[in-house]
Amino acid sequence: MRSASVRDRRLTPATSAVDAVVAQLVADVTALRDRVAALEGIVHHDAVDDRELLRTIVTAIQPGVLFSTRDLVEHATVHRELGRVLGGMRTKPLGKRLRAIVDVPLGDYVLTRVDRNNQGSVWAVQVTPYLHPPACVLNDPDAE
Repeated sequence: MRSASVRDRRLTPATSAVDAVVAQLVADVTALRDRVAALEGIVHHDAVDDRELLRTIVTAIQPGVLFSTRDLVEHATVHRELGRVLGGMRTKPLGKRLRAIVDVPLGDYVLTRVDRNNQGSVWAVQVTPYLHPPACVLNDPDAE
């Protein structure tokens, strides 16, 4: 009986130390998962999402009108569809997302960085003509 109580006393401090380490690891993994999810929301996006973003900006602000990320975030508070597409994104992550798609034709839209000032970039969305020629032009031997 005496050996069992001695054994319990020896294991208790070690067990509580292990429990504390495991609890800290669980908390760290949870925090890391939250951070990764937040970063994935910023970094991982596909062309469909980008097209929708540009289409919504054109609907909310009009094509060719100059805007900043701050303008978009502020306008998202009154324009329901823009607010939905931005999903609470702040100016800095939005700016990074816009920089990733600048000058890339996405459907009928192209995002252009017009200027940069002390408050950040100034943007415009241009509506582009259809970029692919009709099939008959591709098959025309006289076409250049």
